[in-house]
Amino acid sequence: MKAFPTQGKGVLILHVEGDHLWFGTGARPNIPDLGLPGVAIDEESEEENASSAEVEDAEESAEGQEEGTGEEVKNEVEPGLEERLQETKITEEEAPLGPDFMDELLRYCFLKSWKTSAKKLALPVLTSNFFRLHMVPACPSRYTLDVKKSSFKKLGAFLKVMTQSGVITIREQTKGVETIVAVNLEHEDLKHFHLREDDYEEPKPEEKKEKESPHIRELYKITAHVAPIFKNYHCKKGDLLSAQNIRQHITEYVKQNNLQDPNNPRFVTLDATMHDALIGAGGGSETVNITWEEVMQKCLSRMTQTFHLTATGPLTQPKPVKLEPIDIRVNMRSGNKKVTLINNLELFQIDIQDFAKKCQHGVAASTSINEAPGKKSRELLVQGNQVDFIAKLLQEDYKIPVRYLRGLEAAASKKKKNKK
Repeated sequence: MKAFPTQGKGVLILHVEGDHLWFGTGARPNIPDLGLPGVAIDEESEEENASSAEVEDAEESAEGQEEGTGEEVKNEVEPGLEERLQETKITEEEAPLGPDFMDELLRYCFLKSWKTSAKKLALPVLTSNFFRLHMVPACPSRYTLDVKKSSFKKLGAFLKVMTQSGVITIREQTKGVETIVAVNLEHEDLKHFHLREDDYEEPKPEEKKEKESPHIRELYKITAHVAPIFKNYHCKKGDLLSAQNIRQHITEYVKQNNLQDPNNPRFVTLDATMHDALIGAGGGSETVNITWEEVMQKCLSRMTQTFHLTATGPLTQPKPVKLEPIDIRVNMRSGNKKVTLINNLELFQIDIQDFAKKCQHGVAASTSINEAPGKKSRELLVQGNQVDFIAKLLQEDYKIPVRYLRGLEAAASKKKKNKK
């Protein structure tokens, strides 16, 4: 009626059968018999339909237009109806997730964290960071972890129960700041933990594959000094050989020329070629016998050492690089706070962004990446003394040999930690 003034029929509802107004009236009026609902006969339409088929078609098309217009009007009058229905549907779906269910979900995500993402977590860790970085991601995708909807209401109350059960140990650093300092991985709850049937991860088609760890090869270039030793083994000046190949060729050379001391097999008697190659023409002839280890050391010292990196497997066309060790230092900043600085990560083809994220999750500390003056790679800063964690991460995850790490002596003393 409002949308189409003076057109259509209007009904003014006074009351409905069975409401309070109905029962409140003393003398109830008789309910008229209106017949079946929705059956309305328009006499004029019947006459027009009987008189002409063309009028009938026009009537039908007009009714169709009125119906379409009526739907538009309905949308204009109640634009938020669909959203309200959707909210009601969501509320009904979440209704069964009461405090008991949320308590069980908290416990499930807590135990799952220690079996998955926090399995190798470096302790201590702030309880708030543990919840945000490990418990929340461990929640099944169809649910939302919310401590306020549980009977605990606060994270501290839930973790206190876990402490009393013997799963973890919590210590208060400062007032209101708690950290998890130990976890009992042999606890019965953790040993018998299993994933829920509805806990599954949706496939990620665009998930990027992690880069392989850098493969480091030390190769030595044949120089003019040692070239005469290797010429019989199809090697010439400028060729690259590994230390293993060099040892093999020198052993063959010594055996072919009978240079091993018969009285003491640990020593080698140098001939004129080896003497000139390893000691030099002006080195004097008094040094005749040297050990096998000295032969290798002198030979390698007379060759040019090069490093070759690859993250995809064997090297086809090696390109030498100047490889400096990964430098790990601990500095003091304002407020007597310690920070760990890592340099030369990118020289080893390590993704510094990915490495920073692993440090954030591993030690629950903030990181930043900065340009280092006079360096070819960027510098990574990690809050606190994290030398132990970084060294372990580089050796276990990235397979970097310890000889390429510098500054490990700056690690925090374990004795001091135990005293505290």
